[in-house]
Amino acid sequence: MAEWLRRWTRNPMGYSRSGSNPARCDLPIQFQQQYQMDTLAAAIKLRSLLKSHDFSVQQLRKIESYLEELNNKISSRTDTRFISGGYQIILRKCVIEGFRSLVQSFRDKRWNEIQDCVNGIISDLSGEDSRRTNDDGNNLITEEFDLTIQSFSMEFCELHRGC
Repeated sequence: MAEWLRRWTRNPMGYSRSGSNPARCDLPIQFQQQYQMDTLAAAIKLRSLLKSHDFSVQQLRKIESYLEELNNKISSRTDTRFISGGYQIILRKCVIEGFRSLVQSFRDKRWNEIQDCVNGIISDLSGEDSRRTNDDGNNLITEEFDLTIQSFSMEFCELHRGC
């Protein structure tokens, strides 16, 4: 009786049959365990990516507050006797703005990696091919910013040539 039950619950390839349909087969147990380990590894990777993304967001907030502080210092320096100090503050501001763009690009890179990892997990769990969605709208803002900068630079060049 046990041999008959084993044959009925497993097909010749070793796959277990499940549900009311005896022709339907699930993955063998060793493949199920490997699949769970892959999911666990993906979850650990996702966690580390989220941590680094959150850290970069915190750093961007600190940089923004420091840039605001430098802007306040620059605007408060109206005395012409301290021109060299103003230049030092402007130089410091330029360096911090460069660092901000570096951290911003790191944050964007991490966000893309997070989206890829999430889409990989979803496609593994559902068996479908999920496409990456960009819900934050950064691309639209960046394109508008680039167009604005381009128009301002063209106007500046025309104004400069006219003088």
